[in-house]
This record gives sequence, C-alpha cells and structure tokens, in this order.
Amino acid sequence: MKIIVEGPDGAGKTTLVNALVKKSNLNKVVFTKEGYKNFNSYMSYKNIDNVVFDRCFLSEVIYQNVFKRDRVLNIHEEYALLENYFDDTILIILNADLDTLKKRLEIRGDEEESVIDQLNIIKNLYDNYSKYLRVPTFNIENINA
Repeated sequence: MKIIVEGPDGAGKTTLVNALVKKSNLNKVVFTKEGYKNFNSYMSYKNIDNVVFDRCFLSEVIYQNVFKRDRVLNIHEEYALLENYFDDTILIILNADLDTLKKRLEIRGDEEESVIDQLNIIKNLYDNYSKYLRVPTFNIENINA
C-alpha cells in the first residue's frame, strides 16, 4: 500500500501521517525534510510500497509557483507525474477554511510569514488540483484518526 498525504501548511498532514504510521505497518517518508527532488528521484519513489508520504511533488509544484522558486520540474515532467503517479496510490488531500489554517499555523508558531501571507492562494491551488485529479479534499477535524 502506498499513501500520499498532500495539502497546505496547517492542514494536518503530519498529524494524519503519524496516525497512519502508528496504526498500521507503513513506513513514513517526509519529502520536505529531504529537500527538493527532480523527476527521476520522484519516479524512483513511485515503486516503493508499504509507505505513507508526508507530501510529494504536488506540494513542490504549488509552492514553487506561488513563491516563484526555481523550477525543479519542468512543465512536461509535472504533467507526466500528475497523469501517472497516482495510479497505484491512495492520494489524500487535506485542506481547511482559511481561518482554521491560519489559526493552526499561529499555534504551531514555526511558519514563515510569507507562507501565511500567501495561504489563500496555496489553499485554492490544492482545491483546484483536487478537482483536476478528481480527488476529494478532507478536513482533518472530520477524520477520526
């Protein structure tokens, strides 16, 4: 089994990932702690099984576009990943209303101000990708971990 949990900062990804790891026999991979990946490295993770990912390339695509970061993936690679990566994967996109996300980040206290300033755009991009990928978004408060 392979699960990817995506969503904006403050959505509850790590909370859900940790609950899944604790209640199952899944290994955890946190992409943001490993730095940015290129196309080949994302593809090498595609075939790993028995794992839950705390973010993946979707977050990289969203955040690099919002913050005008150097592109790690070109547009063709992004589309190739979007069209093929989730075939044998459970994709969970977490989101919440803007006030809840901001409140969670304030409580956490470790987020850059630039992320908080752009949170509405980030939130909307996850919503748009969930529609594009035909994957519902979930609010962690409505999930019994």
